[in-house]
Amino acid sequence: MKNKNYPLYEVDEIGNLKELVARAAEKYGDNPAFTFERKKETVSVSYRQLKSDAEALGAALFDLGIRESKIALIGENSYEWVISYLSTVNGGNVIVPLDKELTLAELTELLADCQASVLIFSDGYRDIADTKVLR
Repeated sequence: MKNKNYPLYEVDEIGNLKELVARAAEKYGDNPAFTFERKKETVSVSYRQLKSDAEALGAALFDLGIRESKIALIGENSYEWVISYLSTVNGGNVIVPLDKELTLAELTELLADCQASVLIFSDGYRDIADTKVLR
């Protein structure tokens, strides 16, 4: 059986997540990137706003002197989690995403083992931040 000739599609070459976010903001602008419920209201965030939010948090981390660091991240699935992830990776840091289903003991052990110097967390995980296992 012969392979059929399928047309080739033009595809943007993207080298990293930072380029992906920038291209999406450029290409899709004010179109919704995320839509979610918050306080019984529907919130829509554009690709342009997503890029802006990721850059703002990235700049804040940089201003705090957080560069080329291991940053642990734990929280519920949320827009803020995505922004934290993108800001960390796009800023040249190493992300250590932690599974929210793990026990406090397991999370404490992982935090100690991964040698993260920063922990980004949602309010529901404040008890983990209070363990002070970060170096």
